[in-house]
Amino acid sequence: MTPDQAQNDTATISAAELRRRLDDPDLTIVDVRPLPDYNGWRRSGEARGGHIPGAAAFPSAWLESVDDVEVERLLHLKGIVPSREVVLYGDETEGVSAVRDRLTDLGHKGVRTYEQGWSEWAAEPSLPVEGLPNYDKLVHTDWLREVLDGGKPEAAPEGSFLVLHVNFGVPEEYEEGHIPGALYLDTNLLESREDWNRRSPEELEQALCSLGITHDTTVILYGRDTEGDANEKWPGRRAGQIAASRAAMILRYCGVDDVRLLDGGYDWWVRAGNPLETVIRKPAPVSAFGVQIPLARTPTTCSTTATWTTRCAPTRRSPPTGRRPVSPPTSGWPSIAGPAGAQARPGSTPISWVGRRPLSTTAAGSNGARTRSTIRSRWGSPKIKLAP
Repeated sequence: MTPDQAQNDTATISAAELRRRLDDPDLTIVDVRPLPDYNGWRRSGEARGGHIPGAAAFPSAWLESVDDVEVERLLHLKGIVPSREVVLYGDETEGVSAVRDRLTDLGHKGVRTYEQGWSEWAAEPSLPVEGLPNYDKLVHTDWLREVLDGGKPEAAPEGSFLVLHVNFGVPEEYEEGHIPGALYLDTNLLESREDWNRRSPEELEQALCSLGITHDTTVILYGRDTEGDANEKWPGRRAGQIAASRAAMILRYCGVDDVRLLDGGYDWWVRAGNPLETVIRKPAPVSAFGVQIPLARTPTTCSTTATWTTRCAPTRRSPPTGRRPVSPPTSGWPSIAGPAGAQARPGSTPISWVGRRPLSTTAAGSNGARTRSTIRSRWGSPKIKLAP
């Protein structure tokens, strides 16, 4: 064991000192738990959900799922660099030790551990916490499995719910295998085939009623991205989580009160060892949606973040000659960061709107652990950029 390893392994910090230094510009606090926990879920029954104020999210699992170059890039972007003092915390010692060892290998000498971890911090009412205000709109696989099994997990649907497997015109994908009980949603029902603009209110109401969706139905959406043979059967149309995000935007525009997106979608469901089915399920249509489409909402001020109720005016890009411009969003953007007006903190995902493409599927990061991505439109131009 080197002197640096010995120093980092034994250096700790108390809750009292950590609280005093929450605003210390020379200190980086790192949460090594899974992203759902950081966002606000209480998956282990903690007294409160969320994270220590100002903490950067760096799940220890990324050390195994992300290559070394990407790990170093993420550490740098989140301010986890050798020139700064770093405090690590989590909910189990193995994850903290793994991150601490990697930082030591990268030359960090000022690494300390908050040994009591999140459970102690959350249990003390006098200690502050942060969390994403609408974290429950991005659900995790354990939550969905419990709901499907008839349980009542945290933030469970209050009434009836539907699970929808979403993609762009590939029903064969749904037929090949889907989450048990899921219906199929083709985004062509919600968007024009010609320009991907949202359909008219009348068409949207007809589509939602045909799927059995009313304004008070809890709708859980997911798509399929990369799981399976890399030699795709339907090239260019597998980006299901993007389709699910677009559908979420439109359902909120219509007035569906409770829309959820499954974090990681089909891919993470399968990787967690959960079952699939091939039963082709037919929806039970309803006669009326229940509210007028679009639902009138009170506009809120656009800021550095977006929530389900924030309405931001995007920067419009001119389409190539002969193409119709894309309609700007009107309401219903998912919560991916702090409250309106708050400064983005390390580990959150501030956004810059440059069109109407959907967001990353993960609140504090993305499925591939990259916190910056560009999704291209059918014109080939960038539509949304996610910053670290």
